[in-house]
Amino acid sequence: MMTAPIRKPRLGLRSFRAKFMIVVGGAVLFDLLVSGGLALWNVQRLSRDATAEVGHGLERASQDYIRAYTDSTAAQVGLLLHQVHSDVKALTGVLQGQIDQPARNGEIGAAMARAAPDAVTVTFDAKGKWAQNLPGAPSVVSVWGYLLDKDRRPLPQVQTDIETSAVLDLVAPDLLKNGASKLQMYYIGPKERPIFRTAPYTDQAQTFDRLYPGHN
Repeated sequence: MMTAPIRKPRLGLRSFRAKFMIVVGGAVLFDLLVSGGLALWNVQRLSRDATAEVGHGLERASQDYIRAYTDSTAAQVGLLLHQVHSDVKALTGVLQGQIDQPARNGEIGAAMARAAPDAVTVTFDAKGKWAQNLPGAPSVVSVWGYLLDKDRRPLPQVQTDIETSAVLDLVAPDLLKNGASKLQMYYIGPKERPIFRTAPYTDQAQTFDRLYPGHN
């Protein structure tokens, strides 16, 4: 006796099994999407937090560095200014002492004239109409034309100022070599007799003629 083969029931969309698989698969897919979204959000949040923290750290480090650099620079500038002021005060004290003590001033001026005549003797320049000592002295002294007499020599009081300022040759070289770095040190006479002495020696009056034509 022969029996007919048993047919397996087809899996239709309306069957309980199909519906169960769809529900379970959807739940799994939803869970994966939610989990992936949360993970991505956490990664982004951690990235933002890390970036912000690194940024704050760099900002604090930069501010600390700038503050330390500013304080250090200010201290260096203050020290440099103090050195410059000390050098200027030393030179000012010497020159003011000369002015305040005429007797000593005259003796030192006479001694400088004997020992270093190049420092107190000026030569007239016909082109520039000024007088200036020749190269070789530690400093240059320029005397403008209206401070000269008819013989083109410094007026008596102007010559006294020249000899007074010659003390610059005694102190300026050492001050230029030591202490704060300096390019020049100079002395300018009173308003009515503004002779100009500068150490070290340069073509001072010639430079004025070139930069300020007609100044004299």
